[in-house]
Amino acid sequence: MEGYAYARYAEPTEVGRRGNAKPPWAKGGSGGGEETDASTCYSFIAKGAKWNTPEGYLFNPENNGNIGLVTESGIDAAFGVWEAAAGATIVKSGNETTDLLLADTSGTDGKNEIYFASITDAGVLGYTIVWSTRSRGRFVGQIVESDMVIDDDYEWSWFTNSDVAGMNPGDIDFWGVFTHEAGHWVGMGHTKTTDLCNEQTMYPSIGAGDSSKRTLEDGDTTGVFALY
Repeated sequence: MEGYAYARYAEPTEVGRRGNAKPPWAKGGSGGGEETDASTCYSFIAKGAKWNTPEGYLFNPENNGNIGLVTESGIDAAFGVWEAAAGATIVKSGNETTDLLLADTSGTDGKNEIYFASITDAGVLGYTIVWSTRSRGRFVGQIVESDMVIDDDYEWSWFTNSDVAGMNPGDIDFWGVFTHEAGHWVGMGHTKTTDLCNEQTMYPSIGAGDSSKRTLEDGDTTGVFALY
């Protein structure tokens, strides 16, 4: 069993331009080859690692005492853009809980968790930890658990798709960040930090006022389709 973790950064930050942006304990990922056009801008957290069987998730929507800003329908919509591009059912519906959730860094606990917490690393908006079995010969690794943590202290823009035009230029789009983290959840890594790839949802960082990362670009869709 191996664990992989990827962080999502706010721009501008030099840390956010390190590419995979993983903690020391996390393993490496694999890419889609040399980038010659935007459709090649993708990587995987580990070669061939994906969900073989759809599983549900637990989520705690409390963010600094605010309940209801994150809903099951919103979460399912973020996963849904990846499922549509993959042509596969990857994630089952979730269950809301008020229980304390905790991402697993040393082993799995059988729960796929989504929750808010204070993240002390500078500029980190959220991170996702994915656990998969190791690849052996012709057998491909299988994702067995994912945990997603979103920064509890951050000032988010919560606009829906219908009223996103009202977003303030200095705000970070919550659902754009969530869709990026959902990409890690299903097995996608970061793109390289090049101008060719900076429009992709799986680019390592996101700028204030950018609401475009809720939908996928050529590299995102090519990569997840190739994976599934």
